[in-house]
Amino acid sequence: MKSTQDLIEEEFLRLRNQGQIEALILFNEEGIPMAEIGDFMHYSKDTMTALSVLFHQSVELLADFETGTSINETLIRTTNKFCIVSRPFQVNDSHLMLMAIVPQNVSYRKVTNAAVRKIQQFMNTSET
Repeated sequence: MKSTQDLIEEEFLRLRNQGQIEALILFNEEGIPMAEIGDFMHYSKDTMTALSVLFHQSVELLADFETGTSINETLIRTTNKFCIVSRPFQVNDSHLMLMAIVPQNVSYRKVTNAAVRKIQQFMNTSET
């Protein structure tokens, strides 16, 4: 039987190939990578880890100051023609962060939405 991480990484690979995504990484709220797939040509894994922590802090900060408001997505466009996308979401009591590295001209929302749905499905199934 495959682990949840293996299932998520297989889905990441499928989505990456379908959507021209450079990399997909799933982080827990401490910034620890839980699953990843891709090439890290434009941003290092260390950079992505640091940004995941920063984005988690931003989500918490907004929730503390603006009740009822939450961050659905953060997008950083850089001069190297690539974007860093972060999608915070929750599965049960786990606060997670999906991050993607995508070329600026590539549509990424279908891929990130599908990835979040699959992660939720895999993690909910593994807990039952």
